[in-house]
Amino acid sequence: MVNQFLGPLAPPSRPDVNRSRFSHVARVNSIDVARGAAMFFVCLSHFTGAYLWQTGMRANDFLVTVSMIASPSFVLISGMMFGFLRVLNPVDLPHLRIRLLDRGVFLLVIGHFLLAVSQLRRSTMTEAYYGSFLTDALAVAIMLGPRIVDVSRGPLRIAIAISLYCASWLMLARWHPSGSGALLIQRYVIGSLPSEIAAPRTLVFPLLPWLSVYLLGTVLGEHVGYFYRRREAHRARRLFLLVGSGCMLLGTITYVVTRYLGPVHSLVSRSMLAVLLTSPTLKFPPGPAYIAYFGGSGLVFMWLVLELEARRRLPLLTEWLRRVGYASLPVFLLQGFVYSAVVRSANLPYSAWWPLLFLFSLVPMWALASVWSRADANRLLTVGITAWLERQSHPAVVRASRLARVSRPGLKAISSLTAYVRARS
Repeated sequence: MVNQFLGPLAPPSRPDVNRSRFSHVARVNSIDVARGAAMFFVCLSHFTGAYLWQTGMRANDFLVTVSMIASPSFVLISGMMFGFLRVLNPVDLPHLRIRLLDRGVFLLVIGHFLLAVSQLRRSTMTEAYYGSFLTDALAVAIMLGPRIVDVSRGPLRIAIAISLYCASWLMLARWHPSGSGALLIQRYVIGSLPSEIAAPRTLVFPLLPWLSVYLLGTVLGEHVGYFYRRREAHRARRLFLLVGSGCMLLGTITYVVTRYLGPVHSLVSRSMLAVLLTSPTLKFPPGPAYIAYFGGSGLVFMWLVLELEARRRLPLLTEWLRRVGYASLPVFLLQGFVYSAVVRSANLPYSAWWPLLFLFSLVPMWALASVWSRADANRLLTVGITAWLERQSHPAVVRASRLARVSRPGLKAISSLTAYVRARS
């Protein structure tokens, strides 16, 4: 049986042997393509800020708004990846959690440093290093999120995510720290309200709201994984469309009702906090209307791209997106240099042919993604603690097997677990 979306599938008579291969094929054809689509909007956003914004072009506001799809899409996809693989390949979860912990440390240490270096044209190293990037919030999410997923089912995880998000906004509204340490916690963990800062704002991606988005993504990813496990890829794609459309509708209704319905508008306009909460463009910190509308837009765009791939339409485009999605981290780092250190510094005059300039700026990202994908180079994105952490987990398994005095089935299970850890280490 051949599924157009997944490619050749493993025969149902050997599900355990082929499940890992199945999940990796599905990841390449779905998550990487969707991540590549999100990366397109990241590049559009930073190109707009580096070139169009400086030239004063009218369309820059529109393009900045459109490119807001990138951040919630990126974080949702990362959460979906873990939930997706958790369903399709549960045996590999211990190794996946350790690998994500390693990747998170890499993002916080090496990735943050490289992105800070890319900002040196417009700020000092100290200012750039103490800045905040989406990769920082994503790093914390992939380090903490899997642990929360381990102890919670879908409905409870949704409740945890919503509670964390509401708590962050409640703290923003009620907590007004004065100490330097507390101010740092507020800035990087929950964010800061625009009205609280008279000077030019330092844009920060706060950790708590984006962790909430990541957790919601894991729930969606689990549902997608269940559909793939039953070989119902079309239902998974339809889920993207339904959830995305619903979120977009919710965000649109929130904006229309609070801005154009007289009694509601008069009530909302009395409070700056209420205005911010209902704004679909409040990204720093991410407001609920922003997450609903642009997160939903990202899901709809993913549905469109995946439908094109499933129907074998525009194969060159989907293959380009797949490569960029696989190499999303090095591409993210490179585009920081291209737009901050090259395009912004060049001070190019405005031209009506700017779309061609934007496409030309994508060439180095595409070249890097192609080389990176062919070399299967994601294994290089590590600080080297994966093997050490897995070696540390091995003695615990051995001690458990020595202390356990259970029936033969139990001993067999422990023996299998020990063999698995030994193979991994």
